[in-house]
Amino acid sequence: MRRTVLATLAVLSAIGMLPTASAQSNAFTVDCNRGQKIAKALELGDFRKPLVINVRGTCSEFVTISRASVTLRGVPSAEIVAPNQQGDLITVAADRATLENLTLTGGLTGLSQDHDPTFIARNVVVQDSSGDGVRVRAGDARMIGCTVQRSGGIGINVLRGGSVVLSGGSQVLASAKAGISASRNSMVSLNNSTIMGSGAQGVVLTENSQGTILNGSTIAENAGNGIDVQMSQANIAGNNTIRDNGGYGIGGFGSPIGIDDNTITGNQGDGVLGYIGTTLVLHGNEISGNGASGVTCMGNSLVQIGRATIENNGNNGITLAWGAKLILEEPATTVSGNRDFALWCGDSESSFMAMAPLNTTDAIQCTDFNN
Repeated sequence: MRRTVLATLAVLSAIGMLPTASAQSNAFTVDCNRGQKIAKALELGDFRKPLVINVRGTCSEFVTISRASVTLRGVPSAEIVAPNQQGDLITVAADRATLENLTLTGGLTGLSQDHDPTFIARNVVVQDSSGDGVRVRAGDARMIGCTVQRSGGIGINVLRGGSVVLSGGSQVLASAKAGISASRNSMVSLNNSTIMGSGAQGVVLTENSQGTILNGSTIAENAGNGIDVQMSQANIAGNNTIRDNGGYGIGGFGSPIGIDDNTITGNQGDGVLGYIGTTLVLHGNEISGNGASGVTCMGNSLVQIGRATIENNGNNGITLAWGAKLILEEPATTVSGNRDFALWCGDSESSFMAMAPLNTTDAIQCTDFNN
């Protein structure tokens, strides 16, 4: 028995990785500046127990986590660099993985999660991938205080029923395509996070996906629409800022969207757009300075507005067209300073009902439901 223990310690010593506590701790240190490898450390210890790998220096390797309950932790921080752009840098292929205090640079996808596992990333930077920054497919990811930047494709791509929650000041910056895309029954949630500088939409939800954007999140300066909801659903609430996007601020096609207590300003198109069968429910928003109308509803869509301020937009305050309906709710909405009408209907099939009066001195060109 003594020979076995001595032999094991000799092997660990030879590769430069010794347990940080006892031989039973399943905690190892990898010093990449000394040529040690994370992949080798993933083979060590008791596979029945959680494994902690403390990483130092700069590593150059592709890493696949294929055992459960693994933590990769930079001490105090570390960088993992892809040897080339042909493979995914970090692949999570087992449940309950945790990444902490790491910078992941390069690779086809910087951080890839496939199928059913869960992972948590805390204080992780994912940057300079040639494709997507993060891809979550049929899994569950939590990203806390993370940054995904300069991705060659989508910043965070969620698909096939996957889910991603961003919180703690997480950021998705300067993606070549959309900042975040959720498709095929997927879910994305932003809590106090930022999506900025994307080459397409800030956030796009498609194919029966769901999105929640909450608590002071910012969707800004994206080349396309700020938030684009297509045959999906979204709840956008709680002092979020949607500003200076190249298309509309928030819009939907065939989708229900709740929009409460946000600032929607400076977008090149409409502040809010509902198109073909969309239901928009707006309360307490400031919608100002957008290039087209503050709110546009068209194509048999419905919009409910209460306690809003809609001002200084480049077209009408509110535009209805192609059989759209507007319900004005208590408390009253204030509309002022828009270039054209406070409320304008583009056809006789569009109309409004005022449960509360529209607070405006600007012109209204629209009939109510009874006319």
